[in-house]
Amino acid sequence: MVLLARAEAQKALELFPSEPAAHRVLGAIAAMHDYDWKEAEEQFRLARASEPVHPGVRIAYALYYLVPLGRFEEALQEQAEAIAQDPLNAVWRTLRAATFFFAGMYERAISEARVGIDLGDRSHLPHGLIAESNFFQGRFAESRESAEEAFRVAPWDAVATGFLTHVLMQAGEKDRAQELLARLPGMMPSGMVRYLLVASEIDAAIDWYEKGVEQQQPFAALWASAAFLKPLRSSPRWPKLAKMMNLPGIAS
Repeated sequence: MVLLARAEAQKALELFPSEPAAHRVLGAIAAMHDYDWKEAEEQFRLARASEPVHPGVRIAYALYYLVPLGRFEEALQEQAEAIAQDPLNAVWRTLRAATFFFAGMYERAISEARVGIDLGDRSHLPHGLIAESNFFQGRFAESRESAEEAFRVAPWDAVATGFLTHVLMQAGEKDRAQELLARLPGMMPSGMVRYLLVASEIDAAIDWYEKGVEQQQPFAALWASAAFLKPLRSSPRWPKLAKMMNLPGIAS
């Protein structure tokens, strides 16, 4: 899929060298897949060179370049400007909620995710953001309700499955939790990372995170600066992972 997207974007640039959408795709691939931050910066610079900047370019630049590097204020500003151009776009509201979540601004994440739902986002993402934002603030009953909804909408999603597994373990529902846990190793590594992270099994979480980095899974770069990942960044094993992703200056 990545190879196809790259090839199509490059083909588009052969026809239209300044096409913002093609540069946006190449920027996202450079960051999330190649861990080439200089190339990502250049591609997003080219994508943003035409005025007015397309709101989709702003959203991608925020999420795939600024967020992984911990530049949350800039990312939120880019997303705000995009939303100002299309205030009823439910998905963009959810993505802004994700940025608030990554920045550790959990109340803002909840409120923005609810706006996304109200505007028509029927995906599991806003429910997952609400679930985890409540969890990290100690509101476990509210977290459980949203975690169940996220899993109901997307039982195939590794993160929704991994998070609900821990919630069920915490609630003492061992049989159902074990059933979900048995599925996780066969899903994307992000599911095991999420489960082990909230369960405070840091070394095991890092093992699975490293798998994600090696597989060039997008979550690895996307989560690198997230507030919830601080226990991993505090591990003496984190510098190896940061080096594998070529991350500049990610502190613990």
